[in-house]
Amino acid sequence: MPTKAYGLESMAFESGPVTGRFYVRIAGFLDFGFTSPNRSKRMCDGTTDPDLGPTCGRPLSLAFHYPSNKLNASKALNTNDTTGRLLMYDPNTDRVTVLMKNLSGPAGVAISQDGAYVLVSNFIGNNTIRYWLRGPRANTYDSIDFQERPDNIRRTVVGDFWRAAAVLKQPAQSLIPVAQRIDVFGRASRTVNLEAWYGNKLISEVQEIGGELYVGSRFTSFVGVYRF
Repeated sequence: MPTKAYGLESMAFESGPVTGRFYVRIAGFLDFGFTSPNRSKRMCDGTTDPDLGPTCGRPLSLAFHYPSNKLNASKALNTNDTTGRLLMYDPNTDRVTVLMKNLSGPAGVAISQDGAYVLVSNFIGNNTIRYWLRGPRANTYDSIDFQERPDNIRRTVVGDFWRAAAVLKQPAQSLIPVAQRIDVFGRASRTVNLEAWYGNKLISEVQEIGGELYVGSRFTSFVGVYRF
């Protein structure tokens, strides 16, 4: 990947005659506050001009979340946050419906091939939920399993799924990354241990393309390719 590319969290592959081309989403910085209500990124980013103080603001200090020293999802992880939601958008009515509340770190969503249910991974809660959209169990849900740090879920061309997750390694009690295939019944039918390539770095996504697994991680500067 390009030199400055880091944190390749998610991927999207092109369809059609062009093969092998894909796009990645790179984890990066997020604006979470401004030092002045009149601040302009074009005018203020990178400037040291004191005359722009009233417009751009003068930040005097910055505090980090202790003890993680980060200003991101670590706080939610440490506090077992349960404020996540599953939303459904209807483009015909331009309406958003809340299907589920009180989710603990929802990270991945994938709809079954027949549209009967949607899988939602709870990264903080360490489980994956199946919410039924149609049929006799519509508008109910169940937990298909309890798995450490489930992240993005991607459906394959044959209708099952690949999930990025982790397992607890004994006796060190450390998490190691795995790719898990989930069948249409919600059962883990295969687990691929990726510790040899990623160590204890968690992965965020697994996609199967052309008989190969493409693996993304927020903690690496590359996309891994695992061949069966």
